[in-house]
Amino acid sequence: MRHHRGSGVLTVKKKIRATLQRQPDNSLLAMISLSLSITLAMALLLAGLTGCTNGNGDDNSDYPAEEIVELHPEIQAIVDRGVLRVGVRDDVPGMGYFNTETQSYEGLEIDLAYMLAELILGNRDYVEFTPVSVSTRTALLDNGSLDMVIATFAIREQRKEFWNFSQPYFVCPLSSDPENPKEFAVVTRLNNPYLTGLVDNFVRDITIDGRLDNLLVAHELYDQPDGTIYLCKEEVEQ
Repeated sequence: MRHHRGSGVLTVKKKIRATLQRQPDNSLLAMISLSLSITLAMALLLAGLTGCTNGNGDDNSDYPAEEIVELHPEIQAIVDRGVLRVGVRDDVPGMGYFNTETQSYEGLEIDLAYMLAELILGNRDYVEFTPVSVSTRTALLDNGSLDMVIATFAIREQRKEFWNFSQPYFVCPLSSDPENPKEFAVVTRLNNPYLTGLVDNFVRDITIDGRLDNLLVAHELYDQPDGTIYLCKEEVEQ
């Protein structure tokens, strides 16, 4: 079946326009996020175009090869590998937990990893989980064993000198300092700004469209995070 090029391009333009409208002003990270969003959208569109036929079994040779948009090397490396490597907790019910009965990971952070694998690789199952702790997560991230960490990693100003943080996907409802509550975010390496932009865009989008709230409710973390309340205490290092 022939792909109608005009309608596909129009759809991409609408997505780009929507992305532009929700970018905060004067934000370098927002510019990176926008650039990556456009690149990914165009790459997916053009990949679809080159894979379609004209009904006679021929490929779409009327679309010039130079129109193909390559992914940024940070993203291309993950695509070439075929798996997203994520550091997660295996001992925090509701967030990141390994269920010995089902022999599988579950929790909010696990679902976020599945969704990011779907976004980057087109299949939620193309993700590799590595259990991490407070003492091991940064070493595994820094040495390249992991693409990102989604493991109750709290945002701290001093940590931003060493790693990139997305906007938070979980904000502790209880804190000794209500003006600066403990917030958990997806963490990536400083030398991966495009991957960081993609992740930040993703967290913002699921926050805006309500998917994050649905996950918080599903994992019983909305308003009453019974399974993670101890993590929210300031004396507990996260």
